[in-house]
Amino acid sequence: MAEMSNYLENALINATLRNTAYTSPTTVYLALYTTDPTDADSGTEVSGNAYARQSITFDAPSNGVSTNSAAIEFPQATGSWGTVAYVGIREIGRAHV
Repeated sequence: MAEMSNYLENALINATLRNTAYTSPTTVYLALYTTDPTDADSGTEVSGNAYARQSITFDAPSNGVSTNSAAIEFPQATGSWGTVAYVGIREIGRAHV
């Protein structure tokens, strides 16, 4: 499942096939990466120079699709963030997608 982190894949399998509770995060964030975050969360997230993950809220899904419900704006960089080429949806401390 290349679109989800290993953590989320395992949590969903446990919840749907093993009746193991999964607690959804109360807030999820959009994170920027300069290298592929991968399923194992081994990418390089932007850091420093006024970078901060931005919270993101999603509308209810329809036909397997959900979109964010508001524009996501990052602060202006005070220095180089490198070449941002990837994004990830995260909770604090843990990758979800």
